[in-house]
Amino acid sequence: MKKQEMQATKLSKEMIDNIKHYSENIKTLDEFVDSVRKNPGQYISAIGDEGFMNCIREIFQNATDEMDRSYSPCNKVWVEYFENDFRTIVTDNGRGLPPEDIVRIYTKDHTSSNYDKKAGSGNYSSGTHGSGSKAVNAVSSLFKVTTYRLGRAWQIEFSEGRPTKKYATGNKKIPYAPKEIPNKNNLQGTVVEFTPDFKILKSINIRAMDVYTMIKDLFPLYNINDQIEFTGHTIDGKIIHDDMINKDGIFTFLIRKTDKPLIAPIRFGIDNGTMKADVAITWTPDMNRSADVETFANCTKVDTERSMPSRGFFKGLCDFFRNYMNKIFLANSRRKLEVTNGDCLTGLVGAISSAHIHPIFDSQAKNVCKNDDLFDFLRDLTKRSLQNWAKQKPEDLQKICGFLKDVATARTNADKEKVNISKKYKTDSLTKTPKGFIKAENKDHLELFIVEGLSAASPCQTSRDTRYQAIFPIRGKMPNAFSKSKQEMLKNEEVQAILGILGCGYGKDFDIKKCKYDKIIILSDG
Repeated sequence: MKKQEMQATKLSKEMIDNIKHYSENIKTLDEFVDSVRKNPGQYISAIGDEGFMNCIREIFQNATDEMDRSYSPCNKVWVEYFENDFRTIVTDNGRGLPPEDIVRIYTKDHTSSNYDKKAGSGNYSSGTHGSGSKAVNAVSSLFKVTTYRLGRAWQIEFSEGRPTKKYATGNKKIPYAPKEIPNKNNLQGTVVEFTPDFKILKSINIRAMDVYTMIKDLFPLYNINDQIEFTGHTIDGKIIHDDMINKDGIFTFLIRKTDKPLIAPIRFGIDNGTMKADVAITWTPDMNRSADVETFANCTKVDTERSMPSRGFFKGLCDFFRNYMNKIFLANSRRKLEVTNGDCLTGLVGAISSAHIHPIFDSQAKNVCKNDDLFDFLRDLTKRSLQNWAKQKPEDLQKICGFLKDVATARTNADKEKVNISKKYKTDSLTKTPKGFIKAENKDHLELFIVEGLSAASPCQTSRDTRYQAIFPIRGKMPNAFSKSKQEMLKNEEVQAILGILGCGYGKDFDIKKCKYDKIIILSDG
């Protein structure tokens, strides 16, 4: 760029005025609370239901992190939720917060005990930024903390992220502090109670069952025999109560997903002091079922497709079974058959609980785990563990291999059928669409009218919205799906044409998300 290109052009009076006063528009938010309330989505991912659910999860996980620490007495967490005002109370029987640090813990950004985690300490808490609980406080109209420690107790209340006036000390160095309260029953632990600030979070419709479901999803990740007691008060006066004891651990996810597994569950895991993983998998004998694997990172549910632990796991599993199938199990097969990654994942169900001493998430909402070393860790662990399993359980290995062979055979046959279908149905030489098909002009928000014959298509064509409405006239009588086989149905030219028009596949490969039409209207004489 030439410097003379930066020479000022003709400036209007408004531009000149704006340049002179530019500095007045640059603001610095000195308080963390102000930053959160100005930009809640940056800290809790969203407002409304999603943001508030993240708030509940954040406080809940602070309590369960305490339960996971070997040096804490915590073995139970209580959660109480009220639908009428969305008030949430989370209690643990852990160490209790130091009273002198409570204001700092819940108001000062980047304040946490998780910064000095050491390898081998067993501290795999989900906290990373030291911001989560402060952000919840900042978007709460009421945020009350009670701490019970060694026979004594203290309490403090916040509103919109700041301590309320009654906790002012008059001391400039320590302007606010919790007040000591009686602890007659010698309680131990921490209680956090909060109510959302609707000025920030806007409309909320989180039900007690939503909170209960979130807790149940995470509960199997904790230590065996740990307890979580949930009490939900519905808006119509009903109570949802469950005192859960973790009896089955990660196997719980498999129990929920299938009651007829193809083989006994495979479980493996390791903790190297910096990373750890606990994996449980099996297969269902359902060739139409795609992989159903839940993934967790530091006891937080994350996106399976995008997170590094699950991606590493899938890589290890597919490498092992694809290589074994193609190089050993199918080596002497007369029919040329090759197993793909997709075949290996068919019918797979399982859960991956991973952790990193310094987890990296995509945001404070923790939807995606991004630690690259967890990919390698899970890949290598999975391949090594499956090799050991294959030696110890050869019969189960043969069952899975037989199933994967059937999956690959069915997929190969289906692929050939797809090619045949694409070749069979007659298309217009210019438009490459089925003959008689009348396309819509646009590509989104489309409607397809299926009519009987060209005569019915004519009046539809004259009255349709050409931008969004397409028409396909069928010829002759359509085969009855209840009395015809799949093969007979697929041989019909009209069925072939409709499959091509819809574009969403069929059978195992059917995917409604790929359908090109929002509405399909069938106009017939009945």
